[in-house]
Amino acid sequence: MCSSDLAAISLYALALLAATVSDLTHYEIPNRVSLAVVAAFALTLPELPVWTSLAHVSAALVLFALGTVLFVANIWGGGDVKLLAATTLWSGWSGLASFLLLTALTGALLALSLLILRRALPAMPAGRWYSRLLSPAEGIPYGVAIAAAAGLALLLPVEPAPVLLALN
Repeated sequence: MCSSDLAAISLYALALLAATVSDLTHYEIPNRVSLAVVAAFALTLPELPVWTSLAHVSAALVLFALGTVLFVANIWGGGDVKLLAATTLWSGWSGLASFLLLTALTGALLALSLLILRRALPAMPAGRWYSRLLSPAEGIPYGVAIAAAAGLALLLPVEPAPVLLALN
C-alpha cells in the first residue's frame, strides 16, 4: 500500500468519524464531510482501472438519485443521501449489496438501541448533546449507521471494500 492509499483511507476514516459525531450531536451531516469522503476516493483514482472507477461512480450516482427521491418524500435527510452516495463510491456495484445490508443492519441496531434507551431513561434535561438523541419525538440519526457500515466494510475480512482489492 503506497502513501496515497494510506492518505485516502485515513481521510475516509476521519470523514466517517466526523459524520458520526456530527449526526449524533446535531442531527446534521455537513456537506464538507461528504465531500471529504469523495476526495478520499479521488485519491485512489490513479490506482484504479478506468472501468472500475466508472462503475464506482455510476453506483454512487444511482444511490444519490434514489436517495434524492427518498429525501423529496421526506423519508431521509439530505445529509444521509449525500453520505450514502459518497460512501457508495468505495463499494461500487460489486460491494453494494453487502454495504447496503450492513447499513440496514447497523441502522436496525441503532434504532433498537435508541428505542430501548428512550423508553428506559427518564426525560433528559434540554441543552445537552444527547437530549435530542434520547428524545422519543426525534428520529434516528441514520448517518451514524451509514458511517458505521462504511467503516466496518473496510475492516471486515469477509469482503473488503472493492476499492481496496483494486489497490493491491
